[in-house]
Amino acid sequence: MEVIKMQGLVGNIFSCEHVSEDFVLVNNCGELVEKHSFDSSRPRGRNDYMIIYVTEGTGYCLAKGEKMPLNAGDIILWKPNEPLVFGFTGPSRHYWLHFTGIEIENIINYLKFPQNGHCTIGKSKQLSTLFRNIIFEIQLNRPSTPIMCIGCFMQIMATIQNLLLAPRSEER
Repeated sequence: MEVIKMQGLVGNIFSCEHVSEDFVLVNNCGELVEKHSFDSSRPRGRNDYMIIYVTEGTGYCLAKGEKMPLNAGDIILWKPNEPLVFGFTGPSRHYWLHFTGIEIENIINYLKFPQNGHCTIGKSKQLSTLFRNIIFEIQLNRPSTPIMCIGCFMQIMATIQNLLLAPRSEER
């Protein structure tokens, strides 16, 4: 397993499973490139929310108790304490994002994110760039980092909705 970019902030704000009473808070973000198949299972889930965006490979996920295929261009959202199960059947690449906050449910509902947490949006350079921007900000660890990460998170969520509503194309 090769972790391309995985850097969290140390301190009181950023952690792996922090639960916050803030409006929105990004806990961590990264990109994982795997050369072989692998499985990830957390039957009790996480304390925060998690999204993965698959950019290469095929696999599976458990979404609301239903096993579903995962392919390049898929997004999966897990809510706190939902069983977090996914894996890939060969080489793969995906971004992951952990976040929390008191307004997350309202944002998810407003953007009409699919109820089962799984959607296909296709490959998106814009979305990949937004994930990389969060990773970069976390690595910089500047005073403005939390605000920059929240801004990118909001753009990610809105971009997912826009891509769900847009006509399909090979690369977006």
